[in-house]
Amino acid sequence: MKSSLLFFAAALLLCQGMYAQSISFESLPHSPQGSSDVQDIIGDANGNYYAIAEDNYYSRYFYRSLDAGNTWQKMNVNTDGLYLAPDGTLYRNSGSNIFRSTNQGQSWTQLPDFPSFFNFQGLVITSAGSLLARSWDDNVYRSTDQGNTWETIPLLPANETIDI
Repeated sequence: MKSSLLFFAAALLLCQGMYAQSISFESLPHSPQGSSDVQDIIGDANGNYYAIAEDNYYSRYFYRSLDAGNTWQKMNVNTDGLYLAPDGTLYRNSGSNIFRSTNQGQSWTQLPDFPSFFNFQGLVITSAGSLLARSWDDNVYRSTDQGNTWETIPLLPANETIDI
C-alpha cells in the first residue's frame, strides 16, 4: 500500500509538470476532528490542507485546515473525490456532479453536467490547468475552461491503456 501511494504521489507530481528529486512526508499536528478515516488529503503551497474523511456514519465529508493542519473545519459537503489545480482552484465530485471552489472550499459552484451518463472515475489537472476526466464508460474528456465545457478526446489504440 505504501509503495502504491508513493508511486501515485510521484505520478501526480510529474503530471502537474513538477520535477521531484525526492518525496518526503511529514506528520500533521492534528487530524480532522470527528472523522474516523481520512480518505484523501492534499495541500497547497500556502500551507493549507484539504481532506476527505469519513465520519462515524460512513459519510464522506470535506474538511479544510488553513493553518498547516493545526485546526480543521468540517465544511458539511459530501464528496467522493478532491482535486487541486496549480492556481489553487479546488474541484470535488459527488457522484456524477463536479463542483469548483475558488475560495479554499468556502463555497462551491456546480459545473455543467458532465458529458457522460456514467459517473467519472478520476480527474487529472495538468500544469496548464486543463482538466482530464475518465468516465466509467471508458471515454476521456478534456476541459480547458475550468470544467465549464467538455470535449471527448481520442483514446489510445485498443492494445494500450490509459489510467487517469
